[in-house]
Amino acid sequence: MPLTGENRLLVSLGLRRMRTEPNPGLRALFEIAGVSHREAEAYHLGFTIGPRINAGGRIAHALDGVRLFTTRNADAIRSLAQRLDRLNSERQQLTQTMLAEADQQLKDVSSDLLFVHADGWSEGVVGLVAGKISDRYYRPALAASVSGTTVKGSARSIPGFDITAAIERAAHILMRYGGHAQAAGFTLHRDNLEEFKSILLQSATEALTDELRERLLKVDAQISLADVTSDLVTQLARLEPFGMANPKPVFQLSGLRLTDCRTIGRDRDHLKCRVSDGTHELELLGFGKGDLFQDVSACDSIDVVGSLAENTWQGRTALQLHIKDIRNAQAS
Repeated sequence: MPLTGENRLLVSLGLRRMRTEPNPGLRALFEIAGVSHREAEAYHLGFTIGPRINAGGRIAHALDGVRLFTTRNADAIRSLAQRLDRLNSERQQLTQTMLAEADQQLKDVSSDLLFVHADGWSEGVVGLVAGKISDRYYRPALAASVSGTTVKGSARSIPGFDITAAIERAAHILMRYGGHAQAAGFTLHRDNLEEFKSILLQSATEALTDELRERLLKVDAQISLADVTSDLVTQLARLEPFGMANPKPVFQLSGLRLTDCRTIGRDRDHLKCRVSDGTHELELLGFGKGDLFQDVSACDSIDVVGSLAENTWQGRTALQLHIKDIRNAQAS
């Protein structure tokens, strides 16, 4: 849903209500996630609260989320919020396990289409696996769970390639399918799996041009560390809520000296760095960018692209840049 016009207004009003008079179940989810509902932003809905609500349907039962928002019993609310938080942790671990298994199958990541599958994979998580593979390698990707003679999967695509139209070319061997240009689901008999793969790969090879295979990153402005101020972040906040068709502004900073770089998180899958221009310093945070550590830590100076944010921790607020891409400044 594009966050423009009346959609943007409705989300803005919803966030305002959420900050002042949240649903009791929603308040409990914010608390268990360690986020104050008074500071709720669209980001938290997509990456903090949303995943916990969805975890019920992915791992157990979607009614857990419905019950959380409809009950008024304080003990039941607390119990349901804890359950969804626990299911989300299970979902995260399951996703990592399935991704590791998927990596073992990916022999040629330069292929025009990537397809992974395994017996017993969770049907509720294959879409997340497909999305992460597509994002990592910038290729249309499909992930499927095989159970007996049935294959159920999800597909994620890149801009310019209609994955549902490609799947439709195999309609004669599918039990069911549906979706839109960038995402789809499908079910088929195991005996037809190889033919299905072949049809999709052919579709991708025919459709993907060199331009479509290259990931393009739009930069709104080139700035220096001296430009990164709380006032700038405050002015950018007036453009919120950010989302589809109203993305958060993206900035490029170039020729920065790397003073620290490390991986963080339980699975060491996030990247945290500090940079300096000799006068000013800034913290960089790359969610899911931990695999860039070896390349980045070897750099003396870097160019980085990302969005600005304020991070409040234990009463202290600091500016951060959330990394979208990073490279050795010597190679620019």
